[in-house]
Amino acid sequence: MAGILRNDPDEPHVLVPKRKGTGTGMTINVGNTRGRATVIIFAALVLVLPVGLGILAGL
Repeated sequence: MAGILRNDPDEPHVLVPKRKGTGTGMTINVGNTRGRATVIIFAALVLVLPVGLGILAGL
């Protein structure tokens, strides 16, 4: 997915180097359980935190 996620179940690391031609830096390996958990937790924070703060602001 645009060089952000990588699916390599044989790689044990969560953060892996980006492949050649996709830029520099690291990407998240969703091929292992910890990588998937990292993406799910991050997505939950990005989606739930603003909604929760909006609800709290309205009280």
